[in-house]
Amino acid sequence: MAIISLLAGSIFGALCGLFSWLFLDASALNAFGLYFTASLVSGVLPIVFVALRGGVAGAQKAVALRS
Repeated sequence: MAIISLLAGSIFGALCGLFSWLFLDASALNAFGLYFTASLVSGVLPIVFVALRGGVAGAQKAVALRS
């Protein structure tokens, strides 16, 4: 899941940067910064959320211990 999340974030960031550079008349440096920001936020956020939540295995262990 982590690899898919990072790849999806990178694709989303590339599309955002390309769109801002081509259609919103942003400079190449601003578009590059937008690429990094969007790819990091959308790629790392799901990984952090799952890590803070404890993952699926942690929830299954808790159910098994309660039973």
